[in-house]
Amino acid sequence: MNKPRPNDFAWAHGPKANLKEPFDDLKEQGWSYGDTPTADNFNWLFQEIGTWHQYLESRSNQTANDVLKLSERLENTNTDLRILTGQLKSVFELLISVRTKVLEHHPFPPLPGLIMNFGADID
Repeated sequence: MNKPRPNDFAWAHGPKANLKEPFDDLKEQGWSYGDTPTADNFNWLFQEIGTWHQYLESRSNQTANDVLKLSERLENTNTDLRILTGQLKSVFELLISVRTKVLEHHPFPPLPGLIMNFGADID
């Protein structure tokens, strides 16, 4: 059975908490078989775990908010691109119409290298 995720992990966070940071050697090597860890070292360890939990939780929440904002911006950008694509298609259609009218009233032989079929590949 899955347990709900804890919202907060605070341990020994009161002003009179029994805390003592372990010596560097103990932090580096850890407890050995048969050692009896002290309560103040355990309290320090759990407090550190709680501090990291709170930090990672806040980063996770910030990342989720950032992803949501980016998703909204991406959707807005996609909408803008659809609008611009439609407007660009309209401009090409207008240019094709103008080209057709010009050619109807003022026919001239095509010049070498002059592209007269622009817009032909517009969907």
